[in-house]
Amino acid sequence: MYERESPVILPEGCFSCSAEEILNRLTTIINAEASALNRRAVLNRVRDSGPVSRLELTSGLPFSATTVKRTVEELLNAGVLREVSAVKQHNRPGRRSSLLAVAPDYAESIGFVITPEKLEMVAVDLSGGLLARISFPDQAMTPPKIARKIGTEVAAWKNRRSASQSPRLLGIGIGVAGLVDASKGFVHFCPNLRGWESVEFGRMVRAETGPDVLVDDEVRCMALGETRHGRSRGEQTSLFVYVGRGVGAGIIIDGRLYRGRHGIAGEFGHITVKSEGPLCNCGNRGCLEAVASVDGIISATNELIAAHVFTTLGSGKDSRGPVTLEQLTAAVSAGDKVAIMVADDTGDQLGTGLADLINIFDPGLVVLGGEVVDAFGDFLIDRIAQTVRLRGIPAITGKTRIVRSQLEGAAAIGAATLPVERFFETDILNFF
Repeated sequence: MYERESPVILPEGCFSCSAEEILNRLTTIINAEASALNRRAVLNRVRDSGPVSRLELTSGLPFSATTVKRTVEELLNAGVLREVSAVKQHNRPGRRSSLLAVAPDYAESIGFVITPEKLEMVAVDLSGGLLARISFPDQAMTPPKIARKIGTEVAAWKNRRSASQSPRLLGIGIGVAGLVDASKGFVHFCPNLRGWESVEFGRMVRAETGPDVLVDDEVRCMALGETRHGRSRGEQTSLFVYVGRGVGAGIIIDGRLYRGRHGIAGEFGHITVKSEGPLCNCGNRGCLEAVASVDGIISATNELIAAHVFTTLGSGKDSRGPVTLEQLTAAVSAGDKVAIMVADDTGDQLGTGLADLINIFDPGLVVLGGEVVDAFGDFLIDRIAQTVRLRGIPAITGKTRIVRSQLEGAAAIGAATLPVERFFETDILNFF
């Protein structure tokens, strides 16, 4: 059967060109694209492995030494790369050699994360180094007010930096605690933020700051932060699981954030673990979020107290007020049987759900973070790991490490990393 070939798209302005002129213009376009690919490959190789020598760089790339040398000189002249001195080895004659590294002060990026408690802002340099971290508590969390606040703080940052000839601003990344389509900057729903349903938040912020705005889910920002600067650095496939106000997962597969067909994959908190369990804010019953989030844990504790089970914890009606997560974790440390039972059940439920995720994705590494994980610490991690190994497939779970996040401010750092990844043109964002 005859198959029609794909049409040839001529360069702009070539409808009246000769064949030789068309060929020359096409050659120019192809060469420009090849040069851009070369710069991307060299820059990311230095970023991932640097500081690195020219010899090491050349041996690690599928280009000729001449191409690598030319590309390196272009990046050095542009100021994106810089030369740094290597440590001189003893008993080796000759002068100290230089290595190539990303120039941190070439550019910077700003990140915001929006939660029910606060608006947090960070600024990072091109290598991810932290330049500033600022929290704005008790904000009126309506989308228009937050967009204006972000615009105000970005302008203030630019004003402070302009006096010292600040580097270029790559953009603004924003993490929102909700269901977010990052490709459109569209917030579908935020269960813990009122008025955040069907919000074109990216458009709102661009009206206040300019075009370079990226919006993503808070937990995916955490996963990105961990992958670039935390415990999953260097891993091509991993899971980040957040357990706090809600429960969610950021999934990295083959070096890319997995987003799903509609861009909102990772709603780990809304799998059912108790068919007749408590009502979840999504409308279903027995979701993992309904039993393992901060509110779910406190609610389960108060039910046991109301049933007059003996415990050192007080009820929500006494002079000490409602039971808090801090009181509960202190009671676990003190050996309170009810507190330990609640913590054990939380670990069992999380481990049950996580075993399914591990069976499906075979990540090799799971990083756990969030307020609940921080509160219960290794006690919870150990219980989750024990349940995962009990319920998962041994050939997979036996090779999967489950660790606790150590990256402070992972969500805001991950949000600030969004424009950085766009600058480096990596595949990890997976929505361009």
